[in-house]
Amino acid sequence: MSGVKDEMRHEELARRYGERLLDSQLGPYAGFSREQYFRHKCDTAAGEFIYKTVDNVEGVFQMRQRDPRDYLTRLKNRDIPEDPWGHTDAEAATPWGAYLTKYPFFETTRGLRDRGDRWNRDVFAERPPSGESRYWRYRLGEPDGTQYLNNRSGERFGRPLVAEKIDTLKSRYGYTWREVRDEYDRHFGVWGGEIIVKDLQTHETLAVKRGFFDTRFNFCPPGKSHYLEFEFVSKVLKPAKP
Repeated sequence: MSGVKDEMRHEELARRYGERLLDSQLGPYAGFSREQYFRHKCDTAAGEFIYKTVDNVEGVFQMRQRDPRDYLTRLKNRDIPEDPWGHTDAEAATPWGAYLTKYPFFETTRGLRDRGDRWNRDVFAERPPSGESRYWRYRLGEPDGTQYLNNRSGERFGRPLVAEKIDTLKSRYGYTWREVRDEYDRHFGVWGGEIIVKDLQTHETLAVKRGFFDTRFNFCPPGKSHYLEFEFVSKVLKPAKP
């Protein structure tokens, strides 16, 4: 019975987010099952495509933020994010967290939502200053005994998080994300997503990572971590030595 219920849920999600095509409109995918189509996308389109790496990068600009609402809660409520493959709660809620263990600063398009003095179980910091600004820069200051970033490696333990409103970026490089989905993906209940690393001066694309999600909650490539974006971006934009 549980298998039947799972299939019903899968079909419900596929209908809600899908775009049903006639068999005559499926072209090369006529006769494919949903599972066969998903495997085909994974085998032919998923992966990392690194065209150029950069050494000694001081900071990174997050060009587009993700919705910080809880990911699993949204999925349980049949509210699928725009890019479910690339979305993780850790990077959506506190995107600077992993970056500040490797880079001197992290820049983004807006300040994090005011969540009080405690942002999560590992991070205590004062609220960012109020008011509008074009960009925000996050960095670690000198220890002052009132704030700390808890990093188990010990490298940056005891250093306060500093949030600054800025009008000009220091970052030469940045990253963004997007949903990649065509009419066949919508028919078969599949979502594609990309993480894209850019040179902000030349607008050159340095690297792309692409993956897929389906309404059976399958992911590819396998091995998705809580810091999917950071692990890929730092592989392309190699941090400067401490």
